[in-house]
Amino acid sequence: MKIRNTKASSAVIRILEKEKKPLDVEDFIGRLNRRKINVDRTTVFRIVNKLTEARILTRLEFDEGKARYELTSLPHHHHAICTKCRKVEDIKECNIREVKKNAENNLSFKIEFHRIELFGKCHECRSIY
Repeated sequence: MKIRNTKASSAVIRILEKEKKPLDVEDFIGRLNRRKINVDRTTVFRIVNKLTEARILTRLEFDEGKARYELTSLPHHHHAICTKCRKVEDIKECNIREVKKNAENNLSFKIEFHRIELFGKCHECRSIY
């Protein structure tokens, strides 16, 4: 797939490289505007959809009614999501070998990939409420 290398699409990738956390369309719009790149929501949606189709971005949904995006090139990891403030933290350690082995052996299921998302309250939200 051919991706047009526009100022906005390049900036979206650079923003994610800098932020190192999943961002949604509104996050991109705010950061693009701060960089004096004025784009509307439709354009940003088009950019993230094209970059997702090209497997440059991964689309993530954390049960909040919107998608977030991160670079596909990041090392394998999972996410912990605060159910109060919606902060997302990366979980870098994943010891899932036994679960995968069990699924493959007992279910005759060949695992291609997995995602783990943990939901709860972050430290800040636990101390406030």
